[in-house]
Amino acid sequence: MNDHIILEDFFQGELDCHGVLIRRNGDIWHRFAGSLNAEWTPDADGMLRGVMHETITFSSGDTRERIWKLTKENESGYISTADDLEGLATITIRGFEAIAMYRMKIPTRAKEVVVDVEDMMWLTPGNVMMSKAILRKLGVRIGEIITVLVPVKKINR
Repeated sequence: MNDHIILEDFFQGELDCHGVLIRRNGDIWHRFAGSLNAEWTPDADGMLRGVMHETITFSSGDTRERIWKLTKENESGYISTADDLEGLATITIRGFEAIAMYRMKIPTRAKEVVVDVEDMMWLTPGNVMMSKAILRKLGVRIGEIITVLVPVKKINR
């Protein structure tokens, strides 16, 4: 059993994800399923960098794609960018827990809204990652995203 998250080990290759978006009143707003595919390589300076492609399909039929670009800063810290982030995401590792903090641009019918995200992730003994992201606008909690991430096992034939 791994008691310490190593992002470049967990987010390596293909993963499936499943989750729900929850309004602040507790009602389910959307359900979703998707996939992530990540690869890590050291750059010329020896910094470990990852690229993770994320594709999510919501129960409404809408699809969102995002490319995360990650950099390992030290054993307990990473930074990341993506096109729909405002600034950098910071990720702090604390044993089997990772906490990502970032500002995300979310499209709505009327306009784009920027929300603060506190994404808490926990690695379970079965090598499954559970995540609870709290969304805030102007400091007010507006919803949550609950996600389960499961590595896709490769079968050699």
